[in-house]
Amino acid sequence: MIRKYIFYISILFVFLIQHSLSAQMKDIKKADDYFFEFNYRKAIKLYMEIKDRGDAVYYTTHRIGDCYRHLGNVEESVNWYLKAIEYPDVDMSTYLILAQQLKQLDRYDESNQYLKKYNELAGVEELNVLTKSKIELLKKDSSNFEIYNLPINTPYSEIGPTLYKDKLVFCSNKGEVQAFNRTDIRDGDQFYKLYYSKINSFSNLSEPKFFSRKLSTKYNDGPISFNQDNTIAFITRNVESEDNKKSYLNIFVTNKVKGQWQKKVLPIPLHQFNFSLMHGFLTKDEKRFFFVSDMFGGYGGFDIYYSYIKDGFLSSPVNLGPNVNSSANEMFPFIGEDGILYYSSDKEDGLGGMDVFFALPIGEEFSNSFNMGYPINTSQDDFGLIYLENQKLGYFVSNREGGVGQDDIYAFEQNKSRNFSNYKGRVLTDAEWENVEGATVNFYRGTDLLYTTTSNKKGEFSIYLENINKEENKDDYIIEVKKRFFKTFRSSIRKIAESVDNGYTIEVLLLSY
Repeated sequence: MIRKYIFYISILFVFLIQHSLSAQMKDIKKADDYFFEFNYRKAIKLYMEIKDRGDAVYYTTHRIGDCYRHLGNVEESVNWYLKAIEYPDVDMSTYLILAQQLKQLDRYDESNQYLKKYNELAGVEELNVLTKSKIELLKKDSSNFEIYNLPINTPYSEIGPTLYKDKLVFCSNKGEVQAFNRTDIRDGDQFYKLYYSKINSFSNLSEPKFFSRKLSTKYNDGPISFNQDNTIAFITRNVESEDNKKSYLNIFVTNKVKGQWQKKVLPIPLHQFNFSLMHGFLTKDEKRFFFVSDMFGGYGGFDIYYSYIKDGFLSSPVNLGPNVNSSANEMFPFIGEDGILYYSSDKEDGLGGMDVFFALPIGEEFSNSFNMGYPINTSQDDFGLIYLENQKLGYFVSNREGGVGQDDIYAFEQNKSRNFSNYKGRVLTDAEWENVEGATVNFYRGTDLLYTTTSNKKGEFSIYLENINKEENKDDYIIEVKKRFFKTFRSSIRKIAESVDNGYTIEVLLLSY
């Protein structure tokens, strides 16, 4: 009888556990559905309820941090990530996200602490921490730029500046142009619409006007860009997934006919399935179309790609590779008159949030990337930089302190151009002077790691470095070459680089143990 009673009690206990787990999983799924639908406020509320019951505490704590991060509330996201790392089942990626968020609060020492923890868990040998000397290096050219806030900014967000004839076209969510204003489910703000202002002078713009009612939809419109003669527009817009459960972005094309933009738009002819395409940019010669995507096979979240254009068709996308793309997010590509690629990224070696980077053209590829430095970049989000034709004046977006709204468009004036040299190297063995493939080549300035590359099958590597004053010996670049079974090579660049017509050559001889 006792055995039978225990059996029934056990069955009841198992049933209650299964019922409890089923209800828990159902609630988590519902909260996750809100999250992936970008309804972060509803997701936070449900994650909070699940956490307060004591269910899936690490998962829900981390997710609440994610929600606040996507809402742009950095302080709250940091508070929740700090709670998440206290749980024993913490994922190492949490330390990386926390490090990135702390930089936006100017808490660099704490950020470095958690970045080191992530590198330790991930088995990363080199620490890409933002030291005081590296911050000073990023701020050394601060006098090279003059920054101007613009009269077009509002208490809302103005983003995505682009040039159109003698006008600046941009996106704003100030919500003044629709009879029935809809709101974005993510944060309750109005959707972005396209406006323009006449450029009287680069920092003096006229009162914004609605760009084109024919190009307005019920959701977000823009950013937008144009071809060279301003007859074709490329617009980023929301699209629904096949199951209508998720929202993606795609780039649509429209033409100008008899001075009027056509309401009918077509998606760019690139296959899309459950990933986004956005921020289209057509080169001046109209031979390559650059864009951003989170398609499968990239280096991280969003990468920058391009497709060749021939007879009106786009080739298969080409990823720009590790000189530009990273495990983070790369966005807003723009190519200046000199062929330099400018883009924005929240990669590790920035001052915080999104930073503006640039890479020099090498044929159809690009060099290692450089941070634009302060005051273009700050600990906040700085992105969407474009230049005027003279390459001295331009615009970018930032949510830095002292602005008018959430995101503001700023004008900038650059006083002098930067100067770079190409260093082409070759790594050989000491025994038979054979090429060394896969050697790690690090470049330092002082004790700060600036760039890392790898030797190819021929033992070759190539990198661009900004020219520095030869009188400042303390600022000389240091090259370090590592390869398993060989002694580490380390030297000042000046001691081993030989000058050639188009830069410098370096030959590194690795000694075996």
